[in-house]
Amino acid sequence: MQESMITFSVYLQENAKKKEKYKDKIAEEEKRYDEYKVTYEHKHKEFAELEKKEMRIQRKKNALLKYEQYLEGVRGKNSDEFSEISDILFRHKTLIKENQKLNEAHFVLDNKLNTLKDSTTKYIKEKSNEIMKLNNEISKKKEVLEQIINE
Repeated sequence: MQESMITFSVYLQENAKKKEKYKDKIAEEEKRYDEYKVTYEHKHKEFAELEKKEMRIQRKKNALLKYEQYLEGVRGKNSDEFSEISDILFRHKTLIKENQKLNEAHFVLDNKLNTLKDSTTKYIKEKSNEIMKLNNEISKKKEVLEQIINE
C-alpha cells in the first residue's frame, strides 16, 4: 500500500509539474496572442491610412487627367502653334514670368508716379506760400506807396 501511495504521490507531483508546464505554456500563448493582437491593430491602422492616401492620390490623378485632357484639347485646336503639351506648359511658364515682370514694372512706375505726385503737391504748396508772401509784400508796399502819395 505504501508503494502505491508513493506511486500516487509521484503521479500527483508529475501531474502538478505538467499542470505548471501547461499554465506556463498558456501564459506564453496568451502573451503571443496579445502581441499578435497589437500588431494586427497597428497593421489595420496602417492599412486604413494607406487607403486614405490612395483615395487622395486617386482624386489628384483624376484632377490632373482633366487638366491633361484640357491641354490636349488646346493642343488639338491650335495644332500648328503647339505640337506638344510641353510646348503649352512652356508657353504658360513664359507668360507667368512676363506677367510677373510687368507687375514689377507697374509697381515701380506706380511708386515713381506717387513720388512725382508728392513732389508736385509739395512744389505747389511752396509756390502758393511764396505767392502769398509776395502778395503780402505787395500790399505792404502799396500801403507804403499810398502813405508816400498822401504826404
